[in-house]
Amino acid sequence: MNSLIAYVGAASLLFLAAAPISSRKPATQPRGEPKIAFSMKRDAQYQIYTMNADSRRQARLTATAYQERFPVWSPDRKKLLYGSGQTDHWELWVMNSDGSSPMRLTSGIVAKSPRSWSPDGSRIAFESSRDGNREIYVMRSDGSQQQRLTNTSAEERSPAWSPDGTRIAFTSSMDGNREIYVMRPDGQRLTRLTTDDANDDIATWSPDGTRIAFQSVRGENYDIEVMRSDGSRRTRLSSSPRYDGQFSWSPDSRLLAFISGRDGFDGVYVVRVNGGETTRLTTQASLNPAWSR
Repeated sequence: MNSLIAYVGAASLLFLAAAPISSRKPATQPRGEPKIAFSMKRDAQYQIYTMNADSRRQARLTATAYQERFPVWSPDRKKLLYGSGQTDHWELWVMNSDGSSPMRLTSGIVAKSPRSWSPDGSRIAFESSRDGNREIYVMRSDGSQQQRLTNTSAEERSPAWSPDGTRIAFTSSMDGNREIYVMRPDGQRLTRLTTDDANDDIATWSPDGTRIAFQSVRGENYDIEVMRSDGSRRTRLSSSPRYDGQFSWSPDSRLLAFISGRDGFDGVYVVRVNGGETTRLTTQASLNPAWSR
């Protein structure tokens, strides 16, 4: 475990913490210094924070009376997309990566789920139940030009752009239980990647585009698995009897940050994709880690 801490520490030198809420300044984060955005419940509601990859220099970005969760970094690291419970429905909001200038993007979305920013920063893929069951949509990053990509009697959820922007991975129950599929950004060329008795969900591409991490559910047990981007060579990374999920790749595709309840509460952990060594980063209830690129 010490070797993993040393690796994470070396990979995260010179991180810049977000400015305090009372004195925020425009974001000036340079490339090569990744952070983890996450939600933590220090007060009555979950709020969005950032921290170094070794868990130090935690900075709070939101301070509302509502739940603020599911942060997603923009490709240039200047903004964070997130879900907010400030209305009757979960909606998509965006703010600068220092927490300033929050802006609501959607209306009537029910967006309590993963969503994915296009690699060039121009579009966002998300799920919505606005038309009945859950379907996959895309929109421009300012909330305009919203377009529906899937249209089935099943539920489609958890879209994720490939690093080159040519495919979207997502989950569908169109063939029975939940499985991982990929399609083009226009909704065409549908391909199924997983076929088993488990419910497979929440596909997340590695930054190098070679692998996909996903959640596999067998009964009441939630574990994390990794496969090649064509669906081959599945490997299980976690086998805790408690919940393991809500994962995010490190920029070098060598680590996953994830949530686990293995120590009696939901905390942020990191695990080596090749080797399985695991380290806990937070000591308070935390959710939805998202690694910047």
